[in-house]
Amino acid sequence: MKQVFLLLLAVAALALFLPSCDKEPPVTGCMSNKALNYKFDADTDDGNCSFSKVTFFGRYTTYNGVPITRVDVSINGTPLGSLTAVYPGGPGNCSAPGTLSYQFTDDRTLDWNSTIYLANGATLVGSGQVSPSRYDACIKVSATP
Repeated sequence: MKQVFLLLLAVAALALFLPSCDKEPPVTGCMSNKALNYKFDADTDDGNCSFSKVTFFGRYTTYNGVPITRVDVSINGTPLGSLTAVYPGGPGNCSAPGTLSYQFTDDRTLDWNSTIYLANGATLVGSGQVSPSRYDACIKVSATP
């Protein structure tokens, strides 16, 4: 009887101290490292990533002394619109009047182009690339040279 009791005690002790065979539940979350809500320990993407916004603005009213009359901006070849205000120090936020904003929907880099029309009939072209940032909800890009 004593041996049975000791055997049961040993089995109970092993059961308490052996690691569980249950798997850890998967960690779900946004797995894009360019998203504002990136979850570094996620092993299952929940499809609910939030990305930053980019705002294009005009910094200057002239180019080499010639007035700038209009600035048009396009994203990946699609027209976004025309700038209607100038912010020499940059706009305060991504919804400032006269700026053009684009909301990223994924983590892909965008190509942007600006066409700057001058009062003397000349045109200038600006271009660049911009990617979403997990650190900045509002990315500001000057579309004027």
